[in-house]
Amino acid sequence: MIVSLWGYYGFNYGDDIMMKVLIEELTKKKVKVILVDSHNGKLKDMMTESENLEIIDFFNLTKGQKIRMLYRLARTAHLNFWGGGTVFTDVDGDGNFKSFLLLKLFGGKIGYISVGIGDMKKISRKLKTNILIKVSDIITLRDKVSYSLSKNINSKNSFYCEDITYYYFNSFKSKINCIDNKVKNQSYLLVSIRNLVKYFGVEKETEFSEQITQLIPKLMERYNLNRVIFLPLDIKDIEINEKIRQSLDKSINAICLTNQNIDYMTEIIKNADIYISGRLHGSVAGEFFGVNTISLSYSNKINYFYDSIQFPYFIDLRNDNITLENVENIINKRREKHESLFWEKYSKNSYNNIIYLLDSLKG
Repeated sequence: MIVSLWGYYGFNYGDDIMMKVLIEELTKKKVKVILVDSHNGKLKDMMTESENLEIIDFFNLTKGQKIRMLYRLARTAHLNFWGGGTVFTDVDGDGNFKSFLLLKLFGGKIGYISVGIGDMKKISRKLKTNILIKVSDIITLRDKVSYSLSKNINSKNSFYCEDITYYYFNSFKSKINCIDNKVKNQSYLLVSIRNLVKYFGVEKETEFSEQITQLIPKLMERYNLNRVIFLPLDIKDIEINEKIRQSLDKSINAICLTNQNIDYMTEIIKNADIYISGRLHGSVAGEFFGVNTISLSYSNKINYFYDSIQFPYFIDLRNDNITLENVENIINKRREKHESLFWEKYSKNSYNNIIYLLDSLKG
C-alpha cells in the first residue's frame, strides 16, 4: 500500500504532531508514505527517509513538474490525503483545492484525516469546500459541527473521530525529560500567543498584546511565579511573542523559546503552572495534562473543543477582554471540576482516524 500525505508541516506544533502520528502508525502497518512538502517546511531536514517514507520537495518543482508529480501520485498512491487542521476556512485554507482536484481528475483517490471546517462566508470557499468533500473517498472530522456539515455533503465517506493529537498526548507520559536547565525546577507562567492580524487586524491585535502585557505581572505576583516563558507554537507567532516579551518590565524574568521539537514543546506545556494559549493544540495539550489553561479563542474551532470536553471556560476574543478577573474565574471553575475529563476515552476514539484510514485503503 502507498499513500501520499499532505499538510501544513514543518511550522506548527499541532500539525507536526499529526504528521508524526500518521507516519508512525502507517509505517508500522507497512504502508509506504510519500510525504509531500508543499510549503517548504524543510521536511527532509526534520524527518529521516526510509524504505517506507519518501519525501518530495513539491514546493520546489516547476508548474509542469508539479502536474506530472500529481499524475504520478494519482496513479501510484492508493490514497492522497491531507492530515490534520482546520483545512476549510475563509482565512487559512481551501482544502488544497487545485492539487486535490487535479489528483481526482487524474483518477486518484483523495481524503482528509482529522480535519475541521472553519467559519466561511466567501462563496468561492464554500463552493470549493463542497466540491472537495463531495468527491472525497474518506474524511474524518474532529468536531461534531464539522462532521454534521461534511455528512450533509458526503454521508457515505464522512466519519466523526476525536482529534488525532489526543493519541500522541496519551502516549507521551514524559517519555523524555527534555527540559533544559533554564526551565527546570522553576514555577512559570507559559504564554503562547497567536498572530491574529488576519482575524482581527493590526489595531485589535495590538490591543490584545497590551492586555497580556498588563496581565502577566499581575498573574506572576498573584500566583508567586518565578518567570514567564513564551513558547510560539507556529513560526508565524515568534514575532508577536517576542514583541510582548520585550514590552515587559525589565525586572520580570522572561525568555522566548523557539525550539520547534514537539516533544520538547509538550514537556514545556506539561510542566507549566499557568498556561495562556492562543492556539488550539496548545489548549488541547494544556487541558490534557491538567494545567491551568487560559485559552484565547479567535475561532469557533476552539469553542468546539471546549464544548467537546464539557468545560466551557475560556476567553473568547470576539467578545471578552483578557483580564485578571476573567483568568481567575477560569482557574476557579477548574478547581470546582473534580470529575475526570475522560481523556482515556477520547484517546481511544482518536485512534479511529487510523482505523478508518486503513479500512479505506483496503476498500
